[in-house]
Amino acid sequence: MLSRGLLITVGALLSAAIAGAAQTAGALTRGGAVAALIVGTLVFGFGGLGAGLLLVTFFVSSSLLTRWRAERKRHPEHRRGRSASQV
Repeated sequence: MLSRGLLITVGALLSAAIAGAAQTAGALTRGGAVAALIVGTLVFGFGGLGAGLLLVTFFVSSSLLTRWRAERKRHPEHRRGRSASQV
């Protein structure tokens, strides 16, 4: 089993990569990316791999569903990404 410190470090690195990619893709604002980094680090660091994968699965599926048929919806996150409060 990995130590708590190593889980937090790995969680931070993975969260930074995912948050950066999501911000580049327009799924997150800058504040949303920072919040995703914090939440992802904590979930992976204290919940482990299973909780981290569940969080990533939720984020990816909800982001895809938000963009699906976005032209028929009127929510502003379709244009600018999710903010920190939405994360």
